[in-house]
Amino acid sequence: MDDHIGNKVTEAVKRVLSVHHDCTGLGPGTPLTGGPLRVNETEYVYIILELMNEFGIRFDAADFDHYGLDTIEAMTGCVRRHMER
Repeated sequence: MDDHIGNKVTEAVKRVLSVHHDCTGLGPGTPLTGGPLRVNETEYVYIILELMNEFGIRFDAADFDHYGLDTIEAMTGCVRRHMER
């Protein structure tokens, strides 16, 4: 994940989570809603809002199906798709 968008997504997620979580082990495939982080609903919403503001995009309901935004890698892919539209 050495790309510009991936780095910006990672930084946006860290900005939100670093308030209540240790983000040192946060990587592209780290589960956000499970695993060691256990991001709660409010934090998840703040991450989504941060990404919307950072990239000027809007997410669709389908983006959230089947844990579609549960990792930084998945969020990066989704952001890319929206920016290509």
